[in-house]
Amino acid sequence: LIFSQIWIFNSSALTDLDYRLSKLKNADASVSAIESFHGGNSAELSVDSDGNYARIYIYLDDPLPLEDLDQLSMWIHPQSGDGAVQVELYLDGDGDSRYDSKNVMDARLLSCKKSCSEMEMSNSKWNELDGFDLEYDKHKDKTFLSESLDACKSKLEGKSIVKIYISIFKDSNVSDTSAFIDYIKI
Repeated sequence: LIFSQIWIFNSSALTDLDYRLSKLKNADASVSAIESFHGGNSAELSVDSDGNYARIYIYLDDPLPLEDLDQLSMWIHPQSGDGAVQVELYLDGDGDSRYDSKNVMDARLLSCKKSCSEMEMSNSKWNELDGFDLEYDKHKDKTFLSESLDACKSKLEGKSIVKIYISIFKDSNVSDTSAFIDYIKI
């Protein structure tokens, strides 16, 4: 019971949705009480010299129709390195409430990776990232040109979001890259 209460408290600080943190050999993603924007905790993502990325996985209880998405934001506090941020939306197109990479009705949108400096984020403070300010590509579809999220919503009408990944990619110019992420709102 105590563990459940701790887990509920931690998850409500990052997002009210079900989330998990990546567990990779050369990257760490953990709940941290060191720094937070909202609540008592945030997610701390760090990638060492041999790693590539660290990630937050968000699972929606019920699929959200893409056309109903009107907010996708989070707060990021870069710590070390000029890591790139990417948001991935996994979409169900056949109504089975899941994403299947082999199903042509389903789709995966990936934001174009942008470094924190490209997005003019400061290492000394929390910065808001609005997912609607990013450009997105449709995975494995060369005919789908990079578009705003609003344009993607109209092109992919009828599809529903089932999960979202938020990734921090390592800055290749430094030995490690880290950032805090908090207050994810969808």
